[in-house]
Amino acid sequence: MMIIKTEKKPVASLLLVGSLMFLTGCLSEKEKSSKEQVLEQSTQTAQADVAKGELLLSIDGKPVLYAHDFEDQKMMAQQSNQQLNMILQMMPDAEYTMLFKSIEAGHLMKEWVVRSGKDKDPKFIKQMEQYIEAIKLQMYMKLYEDAHPVHVSEHEAYEFYKTKRDQIPGLIAEQASVEIMYVSFDSKSQAENFMSKIKDGSEKHLKLAAKEAGLSLETMMISSDSQCNESLKNSVLAATKFPAKEIVKISDDNYWVVGMLKKKDAEYRSFETPEIKQGITKMCTDEKREGSLTKQIEGLHAQYNVVENVEYFNRKKQNQAHALKKAEQFVMQAQQQATIENIDEDDQDTDFALDDKI
Repeated sequence: MMIIKTEKKPVASLLLVGSLMFLTGCLSEKEKSSKEQVLEQSTQTAQADVAKGELLLSIDGKPVLYAHDFEDQKMMAQQSNQQLNMILQMMPDAEYTMLFKSIEAGHLMKEWVVRSGKDKDPKFIKQMEQYIEAIKLQMYMKLYEDAHPVHVSEHEAYEFYKTKRDQIPGLIAEQASVEIMYVSFDSKSQAENFMSKIKDGSEKHLKLAAKEAGLSLETMMISSDSQCNESLKNSVLAATKFPAKEIVKISDDNYWVVGMLKKKDAEYRSFETPEIKQGITKMCTDEKREGSLTKQIEGLHAQYNVVENVEYFNRKKQNQAHALKKAEQFVMQAQQQATIENIDEDDQDTDFALDDKI
């Protein structure tokens, strides 16, 4: 009973240890060693329990969850789930009703599994070991990356922004577009005839040729988002010099003579916008880290004399290709057999028809 009390009262346990040390002459060396070991362990346990804070959950008198452990788990959950932060801020009771009760439920389920002996199932043990090994590997990778940090300057981030901004839809405020003027014709020969009268695709020459021919001109702005004929869009957006002219087949009986007047460059969200700069810096850092890690792993490969059994994967690849070929042959044979059976059935139907006529 004295030892049990010392687990909850570290001060009393220290006094008890002191008094026992004073009485060491009355104990044998073996008893002294045994008593001291038990008391030392009890003291350490009590001190560890105090360091963990208040006991929040126990099952059958066994401590399960302390305040410090709970706060650590809460912090990890908040870091991995931003939505949880909002919930905890808006609903103070959620820390108990949602987070604590969820952890409690997990411990109760664990207790049931252990008491029922299901944790001794070989399949469960193997799966648990696989998960633990996977988590360990992730932690090792994180430690390695933390020990090899990657830094990106503002200049690097801006250069990344300029290079990648056309590939990131969120950065494009307005798509690049081309202003065109066109005349529609019913045949290719008519379009070619009008085309020959245009010096270039400029607005001036288009209007002059259209006026002489008594035709009307239409204007349009075309970008990659435009809902228009794909042939027209591809021809216009492929232009590199302006002004320019081209005949575009819209359909079998519709040809356009298109004058590409000028191109309007895309407009982008400013790099100096805080959220843009932050997002771009992260993307640039991730790309730089990937390249850096690739080189580092190649170096470790040589340094640690790594040997890969590539033949294992080659055999698997060959076996898969062989299995696929056999499957294709099986399907082909089945189709051929079905075709033969259909022919036989048609022949039988023909025979029956001839018998009826006879």
